[in-house]
Amino acid sequence: MNICLSCEGVTAAATPRCGHCGAFLLPLESVHYPTRRGEADAGNPLLGSIVDGKYRLDGVLGRGGLGTVFQAEHTGSLMKVAVKLLHPRFSERAEYRKALLPEARRAATVTNERCARLLDVGDTADGGTYLAMELVDGDTLDTLVANGPLAPAHAVDILVQIAEALVAIHAAGLVHCDLAPRNVMVSTRGGALVAKVLDFGIARSISITSGDRREHGEFAGFANAAFSAPEQLAGRDVDPRADLYSLGALGWFLLTGKAPIDDRDAARAARAAIAGELESWPGVPGAPRRLQRLIAACLRLDPEARPPSAAAVRRELLAIRGARRPALARTAVTMLALAVVFAVAAFVETATPFLRSVGGSPLLLRERPQQQPRHLTSRELATLQLRFGGFRVDQLRLDVARAGSLLWQKALHPAVGGGGDMLTLSVAQPEWQQVVRSLVEASREDAVDLSFVVPGRAPLGSARVRVDDDAPQLEAAFADPTATTLTAAAILDWRATDAVGITRLAAFVTLEGGGDFEFDLIGSGGSFSLGRRLAERVETVSTLRGGEVRLEATDFAGNVAQLEVARFAACDVHAPSVRAVTGPAGEPFLPSVGGKLRLRIELSSPERGCELAIRDLDDRERLRRPLDGGAFQDFEIATTDLPSASGQYVFAVTDAAGNVAVAKHACPIRDRAIRLQFVGDAPSCVTVGDELVIGSGGAELALRCSEAYDVTRLGVLPGRAGAAPTAAEVR
Repeated sequence: MNICLSCEGVTAAATPRCGHCGAFLLPLESVHYPTRRGEADAGNPLLGSIVDGKYRLDGVLGRGGLGTVFQAEHTGSLMKVAVKLLHPRFSERAEYRKALLPEARRAATVTNERCARLLDVGDTADGGTYLAMELVDGDTLDTLVANGPLAPAHAVDILVQIAEALVAIHAAGLVHCDLAPRNVMVSTRGGALVAKVLDFGIARSISITSGDRREHGEFAGFANAAFSAPEQLAGRDVDPRADLYSLGALGWFLLTGKAPIDDRDAARAARAAIAGELESWPGVPGAPRRLQRLIAACLRLDPEARPPSAAAVRRELLAIRGARRPALARTAVTMLALAVVFAVAAFVETATPFLRSVGGSPLLLRERPQQQPRHLTSRELATLQLRFGGFRVDQLRLDVARAGSLLWQKALHPAVGGGGDMLTLSVAQPEWQQVVRSLVEASREDAVDLSFVVPGRAPLGSARVRVDDDAPQLEAAFADPTATTLTAAAILDWRATDAVGITRLAAFVTLEGGGDFEFDLIGSGGSFSLGRRLAERVETVSTLRGGEVRLEATDFAGNVAQLEVARFAACDVHAPSVRAVTGPAGEPFLPSVGGKLRLRIELSSPERGCELAIRDLDDRERLRRPLDGGAFQDFEIATTDLPSASGQYVFAVTDAAGNVAVAKHACPIRDRAIRLQFVGDAPSCVTVGDELVIGSGGAELALRCSEAYDVTRLGVLPGRAGAAPTAAEVR
């Protein structure tokens, strides 16, 4: 472990400088008090504790200005994850949490394989904030370049993948804002370089303005000035083109081994970036001019002068890789030959033994094993190339240990090539074939430490590895295996197991008419409401064509398992909902006449075979009726079915597939009956039942009706035949 005396960050990365402030790192053992607020990593009091009831903290991966990153294990699934506990100066500020949590939720929607996924965000028992992220295997770019710049072909491969990650990040409405070497992890899979972009904990929404950033807490102080856009360092508004500047800086770094700005002093580097004062391009033999022009375009001071989008940069990189791949390959060979010449010259000057990994090698050797194992497959160890000098290859031996105890030793007989300073270990060699098989068996129990040794010398290089060739085991079935239509009620029962650990597990729904949907699964098994989650992503109410459901899991070594769960003939995850409830002519009330209510229901979409149920807020069903399939449905029901004069009612529509759509509506009722009433008996008149009898002298009397009406005219009909009607005055 190394410590930065400037920002007090602690990290296990084998880099000379702090990734946060740029200061030189020192080994913990060389500092008298390597603690932060009285807390040493080796004895961190949080180790072994469980965060939010589900993440057990097993080890410290690193610390910096934003907080501490732990390796953790999900207590249910045993999945290894990285948990970042934010520093109290952030998590205790309400305005910071207000800005962070929405962005974290948005970052969780980024599921591109080039991005380390944000799995969870929540609160600790003491009120802190944590982010649970995918634990990525491999080495950061600064570790990869520690032995020198990469060949242009390898650099382009990595830049293409970083650009792909940025396309996904920007599509989610985010800007990364900290795209530096420490936040890009590279591993090998199937002999190819695989890059992942890390840390969306400080990625920020495109819509946040510079004023909002000052209010919510500025992050620029934790960005690497040599790789950050000038507008970001100056506190101005940023957009996705800020990440393109960082991508150009990474391209410069991979090709030259140095940042485009002298980063020995962070404050001076920030001023130089804001002024656009880049270092002179040193010239990289074999780097295509088209690639150099692209890097220069990304590093332009004015964001308007940079490429328009990450997608445009990715297309250009793909064109460079496709058009120049043979030339890049030849250049890589030429550079390798030049490196051999210099290595031989160095060997002549000094006979100090050394053994170094070749750039892009799956096995990265260090002075001592790293804290976390590197997960590999036996295919990745089938052929290894290492640069060497200062010893005869027939002296080379491999020691394999675990927890400080030697398990076994094996003398190696590698082949020598590349001008005499490159050795090759291959399964074509019986010794190495036996080593690889033994590593697979030993790794079933736990990781092992490899040390390449020459007798009489300190180990030339070490690595902690776990070799795994077994893909995860998957089991899954729907709760109702007889269903042929995928509905909102569909429940997926699943189980996933792996001896080493699963880093990615997801359910996929593919529709024949177009549409692929991915859903992350957390844990080792359980029941997943696939239909309900699919309904959140699919908006159409009509029945869709069929498709399939499958599971896919990837373990730490990159082994992938796929399982086709089921195929379905149709997909219907929505019932039409009640959009509005009105009177028959669109009145904002329900008219009541003669004990009958008249109402019109408007549905969000017409669909046959549906049924309507009306319930009160106490969940008592008041009415259930079939619907005829039209968008508007007219009903006449008894007033007693909806007894509240202005209450709220729940309208639930169930379609033929069993989907239910629920909506709440107010149903004010207005009595439209006339209800004429003569009040009292005046002289010369008397009421008999429903009839009014008036004497020949006339009479004055009171007449009432319901509030919805006014009496405007009154005619009196004579009781005997042939008599003319009598006029009446209404006052």
